[in-house]
Amino acid sequence: MIRTTIVGYGETNLKLTETYIYRLDNHLSVYYPGISWSIHNVALKNATTRELAKNLKDKVLVHNPNIVFINLSSHDSCNTSAHLIGLQEFESNLV
Repeated sequence: MIRTTIVGYGETNLKLTETYIYRLDNHLSVYYPGISWSIHNVALKNATTRELAKNLKDKVLVHNPNIVFINLSSHDSCNTSAHLIGLQEFESNLV
């Protein structure tokens, strides 16, 4: 049997990502019964790309995924010193 691991990762401010991962978890085995699905939602609340990059290994790569869905939001550009991330760091975090 084929084994496939999917991880949903990113910021949780959009319910769309959580709903999408939930639907995958509930319906993939129905549409593709010959595949063993392992689906993980490891979204982080109010995360910036800094936190997402920092936690990538412990939250995503630990599952050895075949597919990763990433949801990025606008927390990097919030007007608070704790969240404000400059363009250069933002680009570096994406890489």
